[in-house]
This record gives sequence, C-alpha cells and structure tokens, in this order.
Amino acid sequence: MKMPPQRIARLTLVLIGLAGAGVWWMLDSASSPPSPAFDGLRAKQTVASSRPASIGGARQEGEAEETPVALEACEQAMRQQRRSRMEALAKAGDTDSRIARALLAMSTTNDPVDDELGTGLSMLKAAAQAAPGDAEAAWYYARYCASDGECDATEATATLVALEPDNLDGWLVALQLAQKRGDEVGVAKALEGGAKARYFDHRNGDSFMRATRALADLPVSPACSTPEYAEFLRDVWKLERQPRAEDFAMAQGMIAAMNELRAYAPLREACSVAKVARLDAGRGSACRSVLQRLSDGDLLIDRLIGETTMVELTADTGDGEHWRERLRRTHWMAEQARSLKPDFDAGMRRWTEGEVPTMQSELAAVAKSLPPADWLPSSERARSLVLTGRPPPEEKKPK
Repeated sequence: MKMPPQRIARLTLVLIGLAGAGVWWMLDSASSPPSPAFDGLRAKQTVASSRPASIGGARQEGEAEETPVALEACEQAMRQQRRSRMEALAKAGDTDSRIARALLAMSTTNDPVDDELGTGLSMLKAAAQAAPGDAEAAWYYARYCASDGECDATEATATLVALEPDNLDGWLVALQLAQKRGDEVGVAKALEGGAKARYFDHRNGDSFMRATRALADLPVSPACSTPEYAEFLRDVWKLERQPRAEDFAMAQGMIAAMNELRAYAPLREACSVAKVARLDAGRGSACRSVLQRLSDGDLLIDRLIGETTMVELTADTGDGEHWRERLRRTHWMAEQARSLKPDFDAGMRRWTEGEVPTMQSELAAVAKSLPPADWLPSSERARSLVLTGRPPPEEKKPK
C-alpha cells in the first residue's frame, strides 16, 4: 500500500528525531540481556507502518483533509524525479551510481513495485560484482545482505574482511553471521580479527550522503513550492525558515539511510559475562578490545552497547569505576537530548557531522555537557549498572 504524503512527511520528522535523539527507545535494550538479532533491513517496514505517536504524530480530527491535493501533488512530483534519477544512474554504470541507485530503490517512500528490498540487494550485489576490489561496494552488499534473512552473506563478508582487514566493522558483520549459524569457531575468529583491527569505520551517514548527492541537483517541483506545502513543512518539520531545494534531497536521503540499522545482539551475546567466564582469557581480552573501540564511536547506540557491556565485564576490576562513570555520562547525554529541539536542521547536522559530536555541542550550548555528581539514569537497570556494575536483582516471583 502506498504511504500517504502526510505520513511520509511525519515519518521524515520521526526518523530525524530517532537519529537526533540517539535512538531513545534502545536505551533500556542497550542495558538489557542479549536478545534476538535486530533485522535492520526489515526495521524500516515497522517504522514506516507505525503512525507516529509523538513529534507531530498526533492527528487532530479533520487534519488529513487540510491540504491533501497539495501534499499528493508534491509527493507525486518527487516520486517521478526519483524514478527519473534512478534511470539516469542505471545508465551511468559506475560504482557510485550503482550504489546510489540501490539506496534510492530501498527508500520507504517509493511505489510498491520499486520498494522491494530484494531489488535493492540485487543492485548492490551487481555493484560489488562489477567492482571486485572496491571496499565501498563490498561493504554495502555485505552489510545489507547480512541483515536480510533470505540473503547468504558468507561470501560477501569474506570478501569485505579481505579488503578491509583492519576495519572492525567488517569483523562485526562476520561475527553476526557466525553467531547466527551457531559457529563458535567463527565467532572466536571474528572477535580476534576485530581485536586486531586498527580502526572502526561503520560508514555512518555514507548512505545518507550518497542518496542526498544523487538528488541534490534536482529542482524543486512547482508542486512543492506552493504556500500551502511550505506551511505544512514548516509545521511538520519544525522549520523556522522557508524550505530550500536541498531540504527535499536531504529528507529523501535520510529516509534511504535508515536502512543502516544493524544488529548488536550477536556482540552482546558473544561478550556476555557468562560466555567470557566459560571460555579462556583470550575471549575476554578480544571482547574488551572490540568493545573499547565501539565505545569511542560517534553513534550513541554504539557507545551505549560498548560501555554497558564493558561495565558488566569490569564489575569486579579496577577499571569498573571508570566504565560506570562513562556509562553514566552517556545516559545523561541520551536523556538530556530528548529535550533538545527536534527540528529539521538539527536532525540533518547529526547525519552530516556525526551524532555524538553534534549532541555534545548542542548540550554544551545549553550548559548541559556533564551530569550533576548525584545524577542517575531514569532506567532502573541503567541505574543499577552505574552504581554496582550489575543489573538489579531479579524480582521475587509471588508464591
């Protein structure tokens, strides 16, 4: 079913809010026991099919009829522009054009015939096959294939780690696959490779930039320049200025980029306290190396996952206090970010400049960089981890 334009516009703002506020709904899950792997590619279907309950999502009676003709006309125009640009990218044939075309094909705002993940995956596979030594093409196909339940990413991932053996991200994909097939030897190999990695390039924002660049030179359709549509965007996107041509490209690029979500549960499971305790010291050492690098990432969820797991692993060591304080500060940043203004420009800065750096600068501007000495997270589990390095005791079941 085609998504109505009102929902597309609100979906855009909600996704901006998710990106800008550090994936608030994952705060508790980051501090929770391992859960089944999150399927990043399928996640966008859940987001797209759920009516926003906040950030402009509450609809008043009659709101859908306010400017339906203007909204539909603009969305139809943008859809036609995307389709024409995808055709032009197909004719270009270079690797960057192939990847950009695939990203646009997987956008949640396309017509159903164009909105099949398999179509985008086949495009990424073709891009990787056409440029066998290109690490960017290999990364895109391996990452997206690994997150799709029907795609066998074994060969693609092996190619990726061969091309980028010093990048932790490829080893995390290998870990995800090994954990999925119950291959403990493969898990250990992936962790060892990740521990030796010299950098962590998860290419956050790369798909946003690629999709945005692919659309950046397109003119704003007259259908999207009406006073009614401008007023609608100022209201829904929280713009305090007139919409610009690049706004439309960035909004569509951001929607395409939401497919970047990836699974963290395999790492949490492989580096759980129980798993590390059962295996030799090499597992603990490899896990700590990987988690430390993850904790220095520029995505809030990376930091939450890395620091939470490090807190659990160091509960009885001299490093425990250091990691508990790091986790406390990250939760502070996440919770305070909820009060930051979720406007379009702020959301775009987090895609282009990095989530954590942008949030840090925004909090510094309102004198909220660091938490008070006695501040604790709102989540009971997070509070317990910060105070003790352990989750809260299990509640006693009624007799």
